[in-house]
Amino acid sequence: MNEIEMATERFGYLDSLPLGVCILRQDFVVLYWNDCLDEWTGISRDNIVGANIISKFPRLDEPKYKSRLVNIFEGGPPTTFSSKRHKYTIPSPLPNGDFRIQETTVIPMTAFDGAGSYALFAIQDVTDLARLIHDHKAIHDRALEEIRKRESAEEQLKTYSISLEEMVEERTSELKSALEYLQTTQLQLLQSEKMASVGQLAAGIAHEINTPTQYVADNVHFLKDGFDDLDALLKKYANLVKAIKEGDSAHDHARELDKAAEEADLVYLSEEIPKAIEQCLEGIGQVAKIVRSMKEFSPPGTIEKTAIDINGAIETTITVARNEWKYVAEMETDLDPSLPLVLCVPGDFNQVILNVITNAAHAIAEVVGDGSNGKGTIKISTRCNDSWAEIRVSDTGKGIPEDIRQRIFEPFFTTKEVGQGMGQGLAVSRSMIVNKHCGTIDFETEMGKGTTFNIGLPIAQE
Repeated sequence: MNEIEMATERFGYLDSLPLGVCILRQDFVVLYWNDCLDEWTGISRDNIVGANIISKFPRLDEPKYKSRLVNIFEGGPPTTFSSKRHKYTIPSPLPNGDFRIQETTVIPMTAFDGAGSYALFAIQDVTDLARLIHDHKAIHDRALEEIRKRESAEEQLKTYSISLEEMVEERTSELKSALEYLQTTQLQLLQSEKMASVGQLAAGIAHEINTPTQYVADNVHFLKDGFDDLDALLKKYANLVKAIKEGDSAHDHARELDKAAEEADLVYLSEEIPKAIEQCLEGIGQVAKIVRSMKEFSPPGTIEKTAIDINGAIETTITVARNEWKYVAEMETDLDPSLPLVLCVPGDFNQVILNVITNAAHAIAEVVGDGSNGKGTIKISTRCNDSWAEIRVSDTGKGIPEDIRQRIFEPFFTTKEVGQGMGQGLAVSRSMIVNKHCGTIDFETEMGKGTTFNIGLPIAQE
């Protein structure tokens, strides 16, 4: 089975994802091209798999793309071509003639033969999200402009003794209309924030599944070869037993048996086969754990509050988000086993923990870089405090500067570079915890030492 066939067999499940996925070899040859990219670009899998992707998309030969892809092939950390700087990494036209705005994450993936790395592209179509954010910001700006106009009008009313009540009613009516529209788009923004992380999570999970799958496959090949050697030896034993029963000379059969036993290296097989079986079971267990965590992370149809095991939800999210933090941080947990069930919407709580873990990993990355010279630490703990469950997420990043501490929960506020974040993660988290769950969220920070986010949720009443 060649590389293309192996890629098709191993990653065929990615055809069902609502994002474009392709896998490149180090020579930029396409090994896998999913149905979504087929539909977006109009280039079928048969016409591109096995071909050099640069022949189809020459812009990938530009230094700003090629140098980062070469770094991926050398096993470097994942890279992101943001939707603001690299809108059309793999250009895909829309029916109206525009092109899809794309958020592209590329991660290294161990080659099937274990030598070097492939590059796995996960391309999220954020066209609708970008338009929604643009419209939302425009409305937000208009609302601020209306507020400024109202303040100016109030001053004029005081100066010229114009009826303040009439002017306020007019402006308030306009603001109410804008507020009503903002409220109708809030749910869309929350859903869009969740969808924006799907591409990166899917890419990370594919990477996490590939590693145990690779060594399970290697061990299965070893077990097959070992079985072939043992099967040949058993046949020699059968020939010897048959010769003895029939009264024939067993000398030649015994010599063949000795030769087969020497070639099979029974001592080596008796030591290595149990190890190979154990490693296969371990790898299958890891894959099962990842799949189970994905199912638990976003349970289908669960939009109402229910009493859940907070500790289990946190461990599930840590597993799902492992590719976000493993390069730059060690993860420590101190989860209170006596913590009662907590009433919340499981998917929303998991999304909040994911946002906070991701922020912690990014904060640490600003200190340790790619983690090659040492990692930071993320610590998550839970405690029961009277009728409240307390969750603390700490990082060893550089801390939050004092001049922006009052703004970190504001929508669209971010300290990251353009294209590295939409400034929605903490704003969405605060909305979910405070408005939807009647909980609390705040933080403690110290420059040069790190930040701790504190989340409080009321415990479910029996």
